[in-house]
Amino acid sequence: MSAKHTISLQPWMQLPDVKRVMDMLEEENGIPRFVGGCVRNALLYEPIYDIDIGTVHRPEKVIELCEKHGLKAIPTGIRHGTVRPLFRRVPAK
Repeated sequence: MSAKHTISLQPWMQLPDVKRVMDMLEEENGIPRFVGGCVRNALLYEPIYDIDIGTVHRPEKVIELCEKHGLKAIPTGIRHGTVRPLFRRVPAK
């Protein structure tokens, strides 16, 4: 099965943290792709509240890449392959 549709470039796809994760996951042919609710909401022209990215890398490899790139990796659902990179944030005022 091949992809027949693509989503045009969205502002949320260009956020520095998102680009950082996409670049990181592209290492060693990780083939990152946006998945889940962000894709659904983009297609429906609804707000994006979270961004999920799928990759062919195993969770252990994602953790390794996060650490290599100075990100803390939180295994939020490691049994299901879910890893969350943690970015340093300054609380919004």
